[in-house]
Amino acid sequence: MTTPGTFCENCGATLRADSRFCEACGQPVGAGGGVATPPTPAPATRACRSCGTSDQVVAASAYAVASDPEVKGDDDRTPPDMVELFLQKPDRPVATGLMMWVVAPFIPAVLFFVYWFAPIHRGFKFFLFGFTVVFWVTVFIPSLNEEKIFAFVGLLHLLLYWAALFIGRDAHKVELLTKKIPEYNAKLARWTHLQYCKRCQKAWLDNSSSAPVDIDDVDKLIVG
Repeated sequence: MTTPGTFCENCGATLRADSRFCEACGQPVGAGGGVATPPTPAPATRACRSCGTSDQVVAASAYAVASDPEVKGDDDRTPPDMVELFLQKPDRPVATGLMMWVVAPFIPAVLFFVYWFAPIHRGFKFFLFGFTVVFWVTVFIPSLNEEKIFAFVGLLHLLLYWAALFIGRDAHKVELLTKKIPEYNAKLARWTHLQYCKRCQKAWLDNSSSAPVDIDDVDKLIVG
């Protein structure tokens, strides 16, 4: 007969009161009625898939530069600070901020360059560049300058630029939610299984049978 709070001596599963057999493994309950505490499982051994040792294997999330002293005089080994960069957690993608791009056209020094770096569609970039050329033509041709046409062209140009920014923002949000975030989640899931051997500087995924790679090729494991 068992009492509440006892566990199977064979598999450690919790036994119900008055159980004669363990419902998890089928082992008959002994005369002692099970044990009062669950058996402690043996620690898992993580052996390096390259050199076979286990004392220098760490998860990427637990790697610390301080615990990986640099070997002096060995130019073939990657320095610990570089190893940390290779093993770091993937960066989560974020939406593009627009405030800087909204005010950029008011800075004359960057007026000619802002379109090529702004987060807008390439077609809009060529269109706005053409508008910029028209604007400066209206400024430097005296007859057009006298009519103040440049003011109308400049205002229309600015409104079109802002419209392109917000259209581009919506497109980037869709791409972020449908492509970049799922890709990031997949990378993060693989990164949580990333193991590294400080002895031979090889890395591998513990949930995959893939061969270990050099530390500077970790991206091949994470990207998949």
